[in-house]
Amino acid sequence: MILKKKPAEPVSRRRIAIVHHRGIILMVEILSFRYRRTAS
Repeated sequence: MILKKKPAEPVSRRRIAIVHHRGIILMVEILSFRYRRTAS
């Protein structure tokens, strides 16, 4: 069996970057929300 491996496409890479970016934003939002709750 010969599996043709496609070189990492920019589309998939971009999708991963977007998901990663979204995850960071979500984490920041949750952290800031918790911080605000504890502060007030």
